[in-house]
Amino acid sequence: SGDEGKQSKKKRTIIICVVIIIIAAIAIGLIVNNNLTLNVGGHDFSIPYGYHTNSTSSGSNNNTNVTIQSHIIENGTNYYKITVINQSNNKIVTPSQSVNSTNNTKNVTINGHKGVLITGKNGQTFNYKEGQDQIVIMTTNMGEKAFKDVIRG
Repeated sequence: SGDEGKQSKKKRTIIICVVIIIIAAIAIGLIVNNNLTLNVGGHDFSIPYGYHTNSTSSGSNNNTNVTIQSHIIENGTNYYKITVINQSNNKIVTPSQSVNSTNNTKNVTINGHKGVLITGKNGQTFNYKEGQDQIVIMTTNMGEKAFKDVIRG
């Protein structure tokens, strides 16, 4: 009878520990995925933890049917500039057609978006097309992961 009580208590302790671990995992997942959303030209982007919106600009040219919207987010050290260019006549070429092949340029797919990554001395740019829009993201952060932090798949 004493062994059964110990066994039962041991099972309850294991079950409680498993429940606590599951709750903690869910809570951590919610915190990690709780990035804010930034909408630029009808496209949603994630704002990484610690970043905030710095400035916004937009403009259009009725003669060419081009609309440009741009947002800058920063954390005090680094920044992202997200620009959406819409041309209603859909004459925007794909990034790989518009960028000449150089040593610092390569075709990549980031979060399901095929585009061109251009690496420079002080940062990098990723260009891709989504629908009728050309998306251009510049950042001072280096590596493809920098774009995975803001581009939604």
